[in-house]
Amino acid sequence: MKSGTFGVFLNAVIFSASLSCGRADNSAVTIFGGRASTAEGWPTAVALLTWQSADCSGVLVHPRLVITAAHCVKGADDTLEVYSGPGHDELPLQGQGKVERIILSPKFAPNPEGYNDIASIVLKEPMPIDPHDLIPVLSQPEDIAAVLRAEQEATIVGFGLRENEVYGSKYETTVRITAFNAQEVKMGGAGRDACGGDSGGPAYVQLGSGEWRVLGIASRGRECGKGGVWTRIDPHLCWIQDDSGIDLNLPTGICNK
Repeated sequence: MKSGTFGVFLNAVIFSASLSCGRADNSAVTIFGGRASTAEGWPTAVALLTWQSADCSGVLVHPRLVITAAHCVKGADDTLEVYSGPGHDELPLQGQGKVERIILSPKFAPNPEGYNDIASIVLKEPMPIDPHDLIPVLSQPEDIAAVLRAEQEATIVGFGLRENEVYGSKYETTVRITAFNAQEVKMGGAGRDACGGDSGGPAYVQLGSGEWRVLGIASRGRECGKGGVWTRIDPHLCWIQDDSGIDLNLPTGICNK
């Protein structure tokens, strides 16, 4: 990548030190400019519930493992629940997943290269999802090289606030990558974006083969609709697998580098 592009991205990374998934804070990362997902759409995109309210989003990478933003679950306890389904606007949601433990990235903190804003949630019991619906995390070097580029399309999904200031339903929209580095990706803008309540929600990319992969999770942004920053998951896969004790069926040799 050209050094000029990298410098622009670092400025974008630093634009907000506020890490909040509260619905009233526009510095947090809602699906703006999107559409409702179908009941069957993106079943691995989940909501994180506090008192039956969708305060953040996440992605299932195993029936017992959710990956989300660290700022969403810092200080959370086992009263947090995980919900899978289409959601409802402004209505209580009934979580299906109970938390066994929460593991934050040991490197979670603002810094020029990236915030490492990522955490895993180990569930007590498997979520009600068909294993065939699970979407692998982008991890093969050749796949990363093929899709991690400017103007690559990605589909972002979350349960957060929308233009009409309503939240709680699963929405999706298509955005484009504008910049990236080894830890994070900047995407969206021109009215298509994530916002409060979508923090931790997945960004999916499609390979040339037609298969889908999970690229990252929503971390932070500026005013909703102007684009934001997503944490790449691939640099964190090995410690997530080791610390959670859950086999993610990672490519051979990926954790021996």
